[in-house]
Amino acid sequence: MVDNPRFPILPWTRIPNLGPHILNLVRRRLIEDWAARRDVMLPVLIETFVRNPPWSGAVHQVLDWLRIGTTQGRGRYDRYKQRDIPGKDIRIRPLGKNWKRILNR
Repeated sequence: MVDNPRFPILPWTRIPNLGPHILNLVRRRLIEDWAARRDVMLPVLIETFVRNPPWSGAVHQVLDWLRIGTTQGRGRYDRYKQRDIPGKDIRIRPLGKNWKRILNR
């Protein structure tokens, strides 16, 4: 799995379909670059987190990213389980048709 940590498009940017276009380019490029530079199996999924609100994840929905749950709001470095930040939607995007079979090995 490959993490897509941030994908900000600033609110004053007014280019139709910019988000889906960029995400598709990144997805295609990821597969090509991974195969060219690594001597291991290609990634099976891309993962991202969407803070909702204020963002809806509409760009990811358009591209058929799957919403698989919500984080607990602990953050990456919360060692004391304080849960002091809002939860985020967890979304994944399979990179191939046989992704379930590969993960169930």
